[in-house]
Parts: sequence; C-alpha cells; structure tokens
Amino acid sequence: MVLLRMSPIALSRSRFALSPLAETVGSLIVLSKPCTDPWLASWHGRHRSALETRLEADPFARGMVRLLGSTKLLPDLVAVPPCDGMKTTLDLELAMFTGVSDDEVHADFENAAAQSWEQHDLAWLSGRGWGARAADLMRSLWDLHVAPDWGRRRALLERDVTYRAGLIGAHGWPRALQDMSRVSAWVGVDSIRFSDQPSPDRTVGDEGMLFVPVSTSSGSWLCEAPPAQYALVYPARGRQPRPGPPPPRPSPN
Repeated sequence: MVLLRMSPIALSRSRFALSPLAETVGSLIVLSKPCTDPWLASWHGRHRSALETRLEADPFARGMVRLLGSTKLLPDLVAVPPCDGMKTTLDLELAMFTGVSDDEVHADFENAAAQSWEQHDLAWLSGRGWGARAADLMRSLWDLHVAPDWGRRRALLERDVTYRAGLIGAHGWPRALQDMSRVSAWVGVDSIRFSDQPSPDRTVGDEGMLFVPVSTSSGSWLCEAPPAQYALVYPARGRQPRPGPPPPRPSPN
C-alpha cells in the first residue's frame, strides 16, 4: 500500500488542476486496448484506426505508445504535475520535455518497461533527442485525438472539479476523495491511500497536492516532480452518460 502523507499546511494548499498532457496520455492508454465501454465505442473505433496508421510509419511513436499502454508505472517524462493549475496548457507541459537528457529518458523508459506486463525491446530508442521527439509525438497525438473534442472534455472536467470542491466545502477532503479512484481513500488523519501495490510512501511538500481529472481513462496514476511535488490523476465523474429511464412496461391486455 502506498500512502501520500501530508502536513496540515500541505492539505490546506492542495487544489485541483487540469492537464492536457494527462488527458492525452489517458486517451492513448484507452486507444491501445480493445474498447470495453459501449459509450466510447464510436470514438475508439475512429481514433484507434487513425492511431494505428500514424504508428505504422514511426517506430519511435509505436514503441512509446505501446509502452504507455502496457506498464503499471508510467515514465516520469509523461507523468509530471501540471504547472499552472486550471490554466495549464500543453505548451507549458511539453516545454519541460526538452530539458530531459537522453540518458534520463532511457533510464526512465527502462524502468517503465520493467513494470510492464508485456516484453519490450527498446531498440526503437534510436538516434538522439528523445525528449524533444517525445514532445513532438505528444503534440501530434493531442492534435489528432484530443484537441477536436477538448471543449466538451474541459467542460466535463470543470464540472468534476466544481462537484468535488463543493464536497470539500461541505464535508472536507475525506469525502471529496471517495470514489476518486478504485483504491484511493483517506487514511488516518494525514494520509491518502493511492495504491495497493508495494511501494515506498511519499511525503507531500508544503505546496500541497494537485488533483487532476481526466475524461477518457478509467485508471489513475501519480505524477511526481522533485523535491516533493505530487499530482494524483483520476477519472472524472460523468465520463459515462447516465442511463436513461427504463422503457415503460406494456399495459396488460
């Protein structure tokens, strides 16, 4: 079990944020698998075909997308806390990629591959400038699969934030964390349970936690940045349309 420990100051400064990068990563994770949600079937069928066409011509893109879709531990490169709260843009997030060295990217991807349920040959990490190439890939995948629908998605994410902010005001953080992910919960007086997998606990810095909804993925993940910045990405409420009323029962003859 992984706990995110917070001081009272860190808790008081915790807040919500949006991340176009997390939205893109979540969409790619969904597209990398067969569709299991009927409400996503149309989008999945249309975009998975386009994604496969895009990946056929680019071994780097194919390898990276396959890794993101099959690992229990996302590479740090694509799992960074958003840097401007609810106003975070993809440009701001991708700007951080260019400062990551090839050695750091290679070690990062090796670690993610070791946590995958598939075998990965990282031979697609050829040439140089992998941080910039990953940024270009994320940009093109955002443009193709996310940006055309970003207005609707953003509205859904903002509704989730408004809903949870209301819960915080009325009942506090423990209530707002309920059902945020499959395993997240308030533990004791100062900790959030993030995962039931064995891993060291984390201590959140005085800047507090960020909570980042995504609209497509049903999974959650932790974003980390030194020295003690953390963001919990979680599936937003309302991703699945509410079922309509049951059909009327036939009248007896």
